[in-house]
Amino acid sequence: AEQLLRRAARINTRAKRHLGQRLLEGAFSSANAQEEGRAWLRKAAAAGDAQAKRLLQSLPPK
Repeated sequence: AEQLLRRAARINTRAKRHLGQRLLEGAFSSANAQEEGRAWLRKAAAAGDAQAKRLLQSLPPK
């Protein structure tokens, strides 16, 4: 599931947001999941995803 979501995230804004959320939730094992999750949310927000922007704003500062 993780690999499919990662592939989709390369081309789909909503998938970018979902991947970022799942990484932040700890659903996928990644050494730097928090950092990577924020990065995917930033990519989704930059692509115009309003929900990703709100999620980023709600996260505590690093």
